[in-house]
Amino acid sequence: MCGIAGIITRNPVGKASLERMLATMHHRGPDDQGTFNVQRSTFNVALGMRRLSIIDVASGDQPIYNEDDTLAIICNGEIYNYRELTSELKSRGHRFATRSDTEAIVHAYEEWGADCVHRLRGMFAFAIYDQRSTFNVQCSTLFLARDRLGIKPLYYYHHDGLCLFASEVRALLASGLVPRRLSLDGVASYLAYGSVQEPLTLIEGVYSLPPGQGMTINVQRSTFDVQRLTCHVQRYWDFPTPEDGRWQLGEGRRNQKEIIAELRDLLAESVRLRLISEVPLGAFLSSGIDSSAVVALMSQVSDAPVKAFTIGFAEQEFSEAELAQAMARRCGAEHHEIIVRPQQVLADLPQALAAMDQPSIDGINTYYVSQATKQAGITVALSGLGGDELFAGYPTFQSGPRLMTLSRYLPTLPPSFVLRPSSLFQNDRWRKFIAFLSGDAYFAHPYYTLRALFIPGQRAQLLNREVMASLNDHNPWRDAVQAHIGHAIRYDPINAISYLECTNYLPSTLLRDTDCMSMAHSLEVRVPLIDHKLVEFMMQLPGNLKIRNPQSAIRNPTSKHLLVQALGGELLPEVVHQKKRTFTFPWNRWLRHELRHEIEDALATPASALQGILEPTAINAVWKQFLAGRVSWSRVWALYVLQKWVDQHLG
Repeated sequence: MCGIAGIITRNPVGKASLERMLATMHHRGPDDQGTFNVQRSTFNVALGMRRLSIIDVASGDQPIYNEDDTLAIICNGEIYNYRELTSELKSRGHRFATRSDTEAIVHAYEEWGADCVHRLRGMFAFAIYDQRSTFNVQCSTLFLARDRLGIKPLYYYHHDGLCLFASEVRALLASGLVPRRLSLDGVASYLAYGSVQEPLTLIEGVYSLPPGQGMTINVQRSTFDVQRLTCHVQRYWDFPTPEDGRWQLGEGRRNQKEIIAELRDLLAESVRLRLISEVPLGAFLSSGIDSSAVVALMSQVSDAPVKAFTIGFAEQEFSEAELAQAMARRCGAEHHEIIVRPQQVLADLPQALAAMDQPSIDGINTYYVSQATKQAGITVALSGLGGDELFAGYPTFQSGPRLMTLSRYLPTLPPSFVLRPSSLFQNDRWRKFIAFLSGDAYFAHPYYTLRALFIPGQRAQLLNREVMASLNDHNPWRDAVQAHIGHAIRYDPINAISYLECTNYLPSTLLRDTDCMSMAHSLEVRVPLIDHKLVEFMMQLPGNLKIRNPQSAIRNPTSKHLLVQALGGELLPEVVHQKKRTFTFPWNRWLRHELRHEIEDALATPASALQGILEPTAINAVWKQFLAGRVSWSRVWALYVLQKWVDQHLG
C-alpha cells in the first residue's frame, strides 16, 4: 500500500514538485520513499511513491523494474493472485528480483501489454513508464490503471504540455503546478450527494480516473510539444449484463442450493486471499451482517484469534458494541471496543477533517476505528464494506423500484392533478418522493433522487444564481451518470439498483472515504465483499433471489438473504434479524449540543473561496430548519465540512 505520484513536463521543475507531492502523502507510506527520473532535452518524467510495507517487506521497495530496466512501475494496492502470476511469468522466461506483488505487474505488462489488467485480482492504482521503442519510433509511454471497483484512488491533471497524477488531490495541489481553482461543477455535485461525484473533484481541471479504466500517455522524444503529449482513456472492465456471454446463472440453470454453495466458496476464497500479509491483520466489526460475515470467515482460516475493532458510544441507541462483542465471542475473536464521545470529536475535528482528501458527509467513523486499529499494532484490516450494495441491503432496493412503478402512472392522471409539497411533506423522505414525481430530479432514474442530499430545488437556493446559470449540463459526471443509467436499464429492478449503488455511492463516497481516512493512520483496508469475481457472480443472479420473499419485496427487501444463507448458522440470530442501521455517529444530538457553537460559527463565516458561490441566507435557513427538526443533520454537516475543506485548501 502506497501513495504514488508522477509528472511529465517540458520544464526542469518536475523533481522538486514531485518531492512536495510525496511529502504531502507521507501518511500513506511512512516506511520508504522511492523515485524515478528521466531527463531529456525535450521533456522530463518524474515518478515517485511512499511505501507502507506489507508484502515482501525486506526487498519490495519501489520503483520496481523489468530485467533490462526499460519498464518501471509504481503501485498503490495489493495483487492477491500475484503468486500464481509470478509462477506463470517465470515459466515464460521472466526473471524476478523480489517477492513483491508489484513486480508481478511489471512483468505481466512486459508480457501482455495493457491487457495485463485482466490478469490482476486485487485493488490497485499503478503507473508503468515504458521506454521501449515501439514500431521503430522513439516514443515513451506512461500507462496508468485503476482497479475494477475503484477501491484505490487515482487523480490526474493534463493541460498545456503538462500531465500529473497522484493518489490524492492534495498531492496534486502540493506540486505547485495545478491552479487552486474551485470546480463549480464539483461543488454542485457535492451539494447534490454529500461527496464530489466521480470523475469530478473539487479542483477545476483535476479528475479521477474512473474505476475499471486505463490511461495511456504518449510522449514523442524527438519533437515534443503540447500536441505531442496525448492521453487516451479506455475501459477494460464493466459489470456483466444479461446480454453478455458471461451471463450463465439464474433460475432454471442452477438451483438455489447450488448457487448458495458456490457463493460460500467465493466468499471464503475472497477472505482467504486478503489474509496475505507479512504484517499484523485485524478487522472492523460493527453489529451488521457484512462485517460479522467477514470476521466469521476470517476466524475459520486464521491460526490466531482475529482482532476485531468496534466503535461504541455512550448513547446506547447508537452503539453497536454489545452485539458486536457477542458476535466476536461466537467467532472466538479478540474484541476491542472504542468509545467515542462528543468532546473528543470536537477536539479531534481539525485533524479528522484534514484527513479528508475531498469533502464528504461520511468518513469520520472510519477515521476513529482506523486510528484505534493502528494504535493496537495492526497494519491491515478487513472491512465488510460493499455488502449492502451487492446483497441488496439498502432501503433504495425497496423504494427505487416502487418509485419507478409509481412514476409510470403519472401520465394517466388528470391534468388537474398537481403534486405540491404541503405540511404533510416536511421531512426529507417525502420531499424526495414528491420531487421525483413532480420532475424536480437530477436524473430520470429514481435512484439518483433517493440518494440525493439536497434535491435540485434546494440546491438552487444554496447556489448563487449566476453560478447556477454557469453549470455545465454535459460535464464528465453527468455524462458518466447517463452512461450508468443506460447500463442499468438492462437489469431487473433489484440488480439495476445494485449496479447504480456500485458505480455511484460506493466509489464516490464509501471507498474514497475509507481509503483516505484509513491511510491517514497508515492502515490498509481490504474489502473482500467486492472482489470482482464475487461481484460478477452476484450480478449474474436474478434480483428476486437476493430478497427473502420476492412477492413481498416492498415489505422485506433488505434481509441480504443470500449472504445469510451462505454463512449458514455462523451469524447470530440477533445480527440477522435486527432492524437495519447505518454505521454513523449520534450527529443529530451532538450538532445540537456539544458541537453546536463550532458548527454555527463556521456556517456564519463562509470560506473566502465560497463567497459569491453559496448564498449565506440559504445556509442559515438550513441551520434553522435542522434546529426545528425539519431536515437531517447530514445537510448541516455537509455545509460545515465543505466550508472547512475549502478554507484549508483554497483559502
